[in-house]
Formats: sequence, structure tokens, C-alpha cells
Amino acid sequence: MTSNPTFVLVPGNFLPPSYYASTAKLLESHGFPTRLVTIPSTGSKSLLTSNEPDIIAVRDVLEELSDSGKEIIAVAHSYGSIPTCEAVEGLGTQERLELGKSGGVARLVLVAAWLLQEGESPPAIIGRYRMEAPWARFKGGKIFADDPAYALHNDTSADVAAYWSSYTNHSDLAAFATPLKHVAWRHIPNTYLLCELDRCIPPRVQEGMLASTEGTVRTVRLPSGHVPMLSMPQKLVDILREEAGKDSIKDH
Repeated sequence: MTSNPTFVLVPGNFLPPSYYASTAKLLESHGFPTRLVTIPSTGSKSLLTSNEPDIIAVRDVLEELSDSGKEIIAVAHSYGSIPTCEAVEGLGTQERLELGKSGGVARLVLVAAWLLQEGESPPAIIGRYRMEAPWARFKGGKIFADDPAYALHNDTSADVAAYWSSYTNHSDLAAFATPLKHVAWRHIPNTYLLCELDRCIPPRVQEGMLASTEGTVRTVRLPSGHVPMLSMPQKLVDILREEAGKDSIKDH
């Protein structure tokens, strides 16, 4: 009997792993092992020079699981897609199979994510689409979400938005601005979850990034804001369970 894949959840900017706890608990209730990654650039006390610490944090988890023969579905949210795309290089199940190794990253699920081409960075996308973010503040090499209830939690109740907004933290600007080197969605089967009520990365921007992939990225639309892990965790888990049922090597 084949064991279930392990889900690795990679947070976006501003968000601690606790944001993803309810999703992880639901996945585990259905028999899926789950790991939460802590992103060093969120809440970092010292300024970074790149997103390398984030890549290492993701890579360490993926390598540990891969070398244990585990099949992985990497779920990367928002900014988390960037270090995840870098971290999966050489760890795809097909790549490892060709080397006589088991385990590896079977699929990528990108949730309201920055879907970048080689050499692109979020600031480049922000400029291209003339994105406005009055809720964000840039100061001293850091990015602050001054109104997370508006930007991140617009599809939850006021009480829920206020509670979770208190747990957000600053993000490192240098990490956020690091250009992408490895376009993982070209090499690993993937699905993009487009969040239709998103105020952080607006739907038109998500759609524009998807258009640049020329149909190579499977898309599922969610009637949610930027953080469906909080507003509709059961719906999100239903989609993730569906992803786990796909033929990870032959599909795509």
C-alpha cells in the first residue's frame, strides 16, 4: 500500500506558521503528514542581503523528507513561492527517479503566489502592473503590513481579522526583492490557486502572471482573500487532497 504524500506548507510574507495550523490539522486528520516551514525573513531582527536564508529553511525540510524516501507536495503561499521554487531544484521526483532515488517533490501548489519568470522579482511585477499597496509601509529595509485586516483578512469576520492581524510581523525587503533563478513550475507538476478576492496580490495581477506561463500552469479559482488557510481551510484542504490523488510523475 502506497503511503500518502507529505505536505510541506511554506508561509508568505508577514505570516508566522501558526496561520497554517488549521490547514495542517485538517490534512493530518485525513492521514497526510504535514510540515510547517518557518521563514527567517519574516520578523528577522537583522537585515538580510537576499532570500538565501529562506531558501535554506525550505530546502532543509525538503531534503530531509526526500532522503527519507517521502513523496512531497510543496504548498507555497504568496512570497513563499519564491524560496520554494529555488529550494526544489534537483529534488523533483522524476529527477530523483532518474538517479535511482526515491522520494522528492511530486507537485507544487502555489496559493495566491508570485509566479515569476527567471530574473523577475516581486518589485518588478508591482511596477509592471502598477500595483498600489497603501496598507504596506517600507522603512529601514523592512516591509510592514500596517493594515493586515484590509489586505489579508477581508473575507473573514472583523473579530477574526483583528485576532490574526495581531500575529503578523515585518518582512525583509532584500529577501522580497531577490530575483528568481530557478523557474520550478516548468519542471515540476503544479497547480496555482487564484484567490478572487485578494487585496494583496490582486486577481488581475495573478491572472497576468498566469498568462505569461502560456497555459503550462493548472489553475483553480477560490472565492477567497489572500489567506484562504484562515477563511476557508476546509475548501483548501479539499483541493489539496485532490492534488494528492494525481499521478505526480506522469501528470503534466
